[in-house]
Amino acid sequence: MKRFLPPLQPFGLGIAALALTAIPSSAHAATEPPHLKAAIIYNIIRFVDLRPPSGRVVLCVPGNEPLADALQVYDGRNVAGGRLEVRVVKRTAWSVDCRIAYVAPGSAGPAGNAPPPATLLIGEGSDFLDRQGSVAIVSFGRQIGFEVNLTAGARAGAVFSSRLLRLARAVKD
Repeated sequence: MKRFLPPLQPFGLGIAALALTAIPSSAHAATEPPHLKAAIIYNIIRFVDLRPPSGRVVLCVPGNEPLADALQVYDGRNVAGGRLEVRVVKRTAWSVDCRIAYVAPGSAGPAGNAPPPATLLIGEGSDFLDRQGSVAIVSFGRQIGFEVNLTAGARAGAVFSSRLLRLARAVKD
């Protein structure tokens, strides 16, 4: 069955893409194709203002993570605060320029090292928010969505768009 989406303005298109993440999927978040998770992550980043603006927003992802290649598609695109720079980091250390870091399930990042302070952490599973994560990609039933931890986001200097927060499955203080 085909779904028809009316033409949307660029901002509306991003919101529509986030809304589509709650459409039933054939698998859980842990088994979703990397390009789907990458699209969700990119659209979340578009609606997070990282202060102070620097003209570029560095997203770090471990090189051993299958999501690394899928996220490279978004390198150079505009996000809140500047242009997105996707940086694949080695297993031994995070880059000090990381403004956002994807933390793979079951790890604290490359070689288990914690990312630099004031880094917005994106990971998977609701328990990720309990481990100082800011945004968690979660599966619920046969759907995939995201949850937000406002306190962890504030520590990273992030301001979440109210439109993004309305689409979140849960928002924790």
